[in-house]
Amino acid sequence: MGVADRGASWWAGILDVVFPPRCVACGSRGTPLCGTCLATITPPDGLQCAGCQRLLPADARVGLCPRCAEAGTMPLDGVLVAARYDGVSRRAIWALKYGGQRRLAEPLGDLLAGLVGHVPVGADLVVPIPLHATRRRRRGYNQAELLASRCAAALGLEMRADVVRRVRETPPQVGLGAVARRDNVAGAFALAHGMAPHVVGRHVLLIDDVRTTGATMSAAAAPLRAAGAASVWGLTVAQPRLGDDAAAPVKSARIRETFG
Repeated sequence: MGVADRGASWWAGILDVVFPPRCVACGSRGTPLCGTCLATITPPDGLQCAGCQRLLPADARVGLCPRCAEAGTMPLDGVLVAARYDGVSRRAIWALKYGGQRRLAEPLGDLLAGLVGHVPVGADLVVPIPLHATRRRRRGYNQAELLASRCAAALGLEMRADVVRRVRETPPQVGLGAVARRDNVAGAFALAHGMAPHVVGRHVLLIDDVRTTGATMSAAAAPLRAAGAASVWGLTVAQPRLGDDAAAPVKSARIRETFG
């Protein structure tokens, strides 16, 4: 955690004392997401193929359908999703991503940590999907990095946010179709200079908040596999249907009013 992040954490603690947080779903005081509302988050129907997103059999021990596995072109070994993108999960993700409520990375990161037991090869390195430097400065933080930090801490794993970098700023994926999303992020990620020794032979968990078509996660996984990662599994809080992410608020003032 950097100096700026430690400062933000200290200041957030002071604000919590003066202005106790409210649950993003029910408004109860004391926590950004209360246990009652957290318990209502619904898991997805089942494991989807990381390539074509077809539903895999309930007893599947790999994250790719036979067709995508045979093709041998997928940088991801599989993707695990913690929740359906609706109700409480949707409000929590919006508030974390657009509303500045960083504390929501704690319960959502714990949800991600709970998925790791389903990764057949285990894991030894956690990597967040990076934001472009311009967008990170504008937002003030990377929500995927906050989630990855919490998930890694819960699992006792190493987390590195400096392994993959975003080399090209891309327009937001919100509202784009599947092909446009893939084209939008093509070549947008690269392995950071000197990071190959930290990746070779490692079993990587790649963390993001939302996965729709999987284009961003696949693009970020590609340089990890090219650098010699033994496996790359994606973990994401929720997966909306294509287009369901298009209603996200765009004005920060409106978001802060909505989420408190």
